[in-house]
Amino acid sequence: MHDHPLHRDIDIQCECCRLVQPFRLKSPHDQLVCKSCVRHVGSSLQKSELRSLDHLGLWGSEIQMLTDERDQLRSTLGEERVAAKREQARMQGEIDRLTEAIAQGLTDASPSDVQRIMTQKAVQDAEGAKDAAYRSRDRVYQVLWRLDEKHRPEDGAESCVCGQRRCPVLAVVDAEDRADLYAWERRNIERSKSGHAHGLPRDHPDYRDWRR
Repeated sequence: MHDHPLHRDIDIQCECCRLVQPFRLKSPHDQLVCKSCVRHVGSSLQKSELRSLDHLGLWGSEIQMLTDERDQLRSTLGEERVAAKREQARMQGEIDRLTEAIAQGLTDASPSDVQRIMTQKAVQDAEGAKDAAYRSRDRVYQVLWRLDEKHRPEDGAESCVCGQRRCPVLAVVDAEDRADLYAWERRNIERSKSGHAHGLPRDHPDYRDWRR
């Protein structure tokens, strides 16, 4: 017996292959066995051999899908890091230049009041572009954080927090990616607790709406 919602599409873990699969349950007594595993449910030798072959195929497909997603995230993250640093340096240079121009007092053809307004707008635009680069980077880390919440090494054990001893997902996010993720998470938790703008996703336990 289970307590999952009935008569609607949900994603839950199959009790046979242990992968998260789509279900549409009709009764609290429905078996939590996915469509891919139904054909090898049983205790016979033939069913056991078929189950092993099916599971190898399912896990192989899952690992490939997650590996492709990991590679894409890693590539995107690397590109975002480079772009963010480049944009930050460019924007900071622009901000410094404009700030210095304000300090010196621009005496171009435009009246001083108009020149001051235009300069302030340029500074605000530069700051906005820099913030956009940071938000793009935060979105990548938010995806990695959600993946890590469901699949990460359990403390003091080789198994995954999802319950599988040999979870295929653990090979997708390597130690370097996790170290970068956790460093980003610590920085943003501190900012959240201090009431500053941060990049934590809304479902993070330390999320605080800094605008309130």
